Amino acid sequence: MATGFQRAGRRLLRHAAALGLVFALAAPVAAEAAPPQHPGAGVPGRVQPPADGRARPTGGQQAQSRAARSTVTVMVVHANHSGTIDGRLSDPAMRKQLSIMGYNGATVLTSSTAQLSPSQSTSVNVEGGRKVQVTLQDTGPVQSTMRIEVFKASEKKLDTTVTIKMGRTFVVAGPKYQDGTLLFPVTVQ
Repeated sequence: MATGFQRAGRRLLRHAAALGLVFALAAPVAAEAAPPQHPGAGVPGRVQPPADGRARPTGGQQAQSRAARSTVTVMVVHANHSGTIDGRLSDPAMRKQLSIMGYNGATVLTSSTAQLSPSQSTSVNVEGGRKVQVTLQDTGPVQSTMRIEVFKASEKKLDTTVTIKMGRTFVVAGPKYQDGTLLFPVTVQ
């Protein structure tokens, strides 16, 4: 009989496969779209767009792209049966994950916070020669897309991409550890 963790893992794989199909189908459509016509093209005295058809960013757009950063917090948490939950784990998703897994306690072992721009990464070393690496792929005012990788030595154990709403936490379950399990909550602000 499959545990809740195994069912959740299979569900995550189904969702990831479905998203991959959506992106694979959307890419050719975007590639075939004709470049937009610039409204000032051919008008004397107007600044012409670049020859490649891309619009020049305005001052506000340049400032926005410089500000396209997210604060990402990656924790290493020991889920256990102690009955005490660390105060830093106030996110409802974290408490729900503990309940689903049958744990009533949790201790933060490590926490790392970084300001990331798209394509930048942060990583946290974990007991047993493991490492969790989080790469910001895209960010916006409502949500950010992250690539989460878990390594044991040089072997990649997990490689997934998730979209996390601002102010929310996505929890990755890790290996067994002492009398419980390691969890890797990723929070984006």
